Parts: sequence; C-alpha cells; structure tokens
Amino acid sequence: MKGVLYIGHGTRVKEGNEQVKSLAEKVKDQVPVPVQETAFLELAAPTIPEGVKRCVAQGVTELYVVPVLLFSARHLHDDIPAELSRAQHVHPELTIQLGDALGIRESLLQIVSDHLTEAGILQDSGASRLVLVGRGSSEEAVVSQVKEITEILKNRHQFNNAATCFLAAANPPFQETMHQSARQEEETVYVVPYLLFTGLLMQEIHQVVQNVQHKHLHKTFKVCPHLGAKEALEEVIVEHTKAIVQTTSSNQTGKPIFS
Repeated sequence: MKGVLYIGHGTRVKEGNEQVKSLAEKVKDQVPVPVQETAFLELAAPTIPEGVKRCVAQGVTELYVVPVLLFSARHLHDDIPAELSRAQHVHPELTIQLGDALGIRESLLQIVSDHLTEAGILQDSGASRLVLVGRGSSEEAVVSQVKEITEILKNRHQFNNAATCFLAAANPPFQETMHQSARQEEETVYVVPYLLFTGLLMQEIHQVVQNVQHKHLHKTFKVCPHLGAKEALEEVIVEHTKAIVQTTSSNQTGKPIFS
C-alpha cells in the first residue's frame, strides 16, 4: 500500500509547526493516497522516524517522501536521507522514494507577486527597492536560485533596484542589507521573506526592520508575509506531491534510500 510522508523543517515557534500540519491536512484530501502523515526534520514532533513508523503501522509498503522545502540543500542531500536510511533499517520491508524540493516555480513567484500587489507595489514600484530575504545556505546553487528569484521579481514589478540577502550561512547578511537599503534613494523598501512558514526567522525579520525604521523615519518599509500565508501554497504542495508519487511510481526516478 502506498503512503506519503510530508517533511517540514520544524521550528521552535509552535505556530510555524501548526501551519505545516494544517497545510498537510488540506493537501491530503486532494491527493489519492490512502495513508498520509507529517513529520519534521528537527525542533518539532513527530520526528521522521516517528512519521515512518506511523505509516508502516497503517500498512504502508511504498512510502513517498515529500519535502516541504524550497530548495535542494544540505537538509535534502544529507540530513533527510540519513534519517530515512535509519528508519528503513528498522522497517526493511519498506520501499522509500524521496522527492525533490519545490525549487523555482511560477506558482510560488505568483504568491510573492500577490503579496507585493496587496502591499501597494502597483502604485510605487518605479520608486521602490526590493529586498528579498532567503533563509541562507552554504551551497552556491541555492544562493544562485534565490538571486534568480530576486531578478525575476525586480523585472516583473519594475523595481528601481533590488537586493538579495540571507538570514544565515550566506552573504550578504540581512541586517547589513537593510541598513544599506535605508541609505539608498528609494523612499519605499519592500521586504520579501522567501520563507514557507512563520517562525523565529520571520520574527527576526520584523525586529530588524523595526530597528531600521526607527533610525530612518523618512523611509517606508513594507514587510510581506511568508509564502504560506496564501492559500495558493496548498495548490503548490498538491501539485508537488502528485508529481512525486506519479513520477516515482511509474519511472522510479525519485531518490531511493537503498538501491
């Protein structure tokens, strides 16, 4: 029997974990797989081994793992496979296929565009600056993807200027970029957190922006919501999940934990 295990990153902020669980519950109704569970890589329960165990207990023999992650970085290359490998040693009868991250896709860019429109970008894009904030990664491929997203949004919404920055593990740092942006000519700065859910990182973004605003009262700073604030993310995850199940079922082109 087939099963799906959605894996979120996990956060110390309960609301962020609840957002992942709530999203998964909504997606379940639209994915024709009998068993579907949710787990977290770290900082929250259930853990990946616990999620696998729940699936097996319900009779799953073919498990499709759906990373609810934006990019293919260390977590997807190393951490999640390691956890699944340990789980498969406990359940040797289980076949596990690991799907890819969401990556750059138009449906996610549209969510950001909707957030910008709601924040007022149609009125002042030409005189505004975009600051796109990524979580950060030590992998250059991920950094390049985030920069590519910034460029797409800059051109799409005709920003006067745009900057890409990161909260950790990559340069330039978010706080430094915000102070630099405040000194530029644009009167309005749109800050776009390219994050799926709320958590400590969203709290950090709001705190830094608030501190910068206090030092530059003549500027306007608008912080957009995280991607998961839009119901459209549900459709993205449904599409993502169906693609992983259908592709790996027919062609076995997912990432098997064991060959």
